[in-house]
Amino acid sequence: LSFVYAPGVIASFVQLHNGTKYKRFPNWLDKWMKARKQLGLICLFVASIHACLSVVEFSPAYGFDRLFEKTVVTPEGEVVFGMMNWFGETFLLFGALAFFLMVLLGVTSLPSVANAMNWREFNFVQSKLGWVVLLFAV
Repeated sequence: LSFVYAPGVIASFVQLHNGTKYKRFPNWLDKWMKARKQLGLICLFVASIHACLSVVEFSPAYGFDRLFEKTVVTPEGEVVFGMMNWFGETFLLFGALAFFLMVLLGVTSLPSVANAMNWREFNFVQSKLGWVVLLFAV
C-alpha cells in the first residue's frame, strides 16, 4: 500500500524542488503515478489472500503464541490454549479494520462507484482514508 501513496509524496517534493506545478515529472515518476490504481488493486488482492490464510492458521500452535495467554498441557496430554491477550486482540482489531477499509477503497475505485461520487467524497476516500488504512496496516 505504501507503493500506492509514495509517488504522490515524491511528486509533491519534486514540485517543491522545481518551484512550480507546471513542469513535467520525470518519466519514471509519471509512469509510477499512472500505475497507482493497478498497484492498489494488487494490494487488495494480496491483502485478501493474507486475510484468508491468517484466518485458516490463526492459532498459538502456528507461531502466534505471543498473542495468546499461556498454553497449558494437561496430565492426560491434551493441549489447552489460553485466551487471547490484549496485544493479540489489538493486533486482530487493527488488521480487520485495515482490511475492511481497504475493501472500501477498492470498491470506490470501481468506475461505476467513482462516477456516482462527487469529487470531494472521492478525494476523501482515496486520500485521507487511504492514509488511515496504511497507518492501520503498519
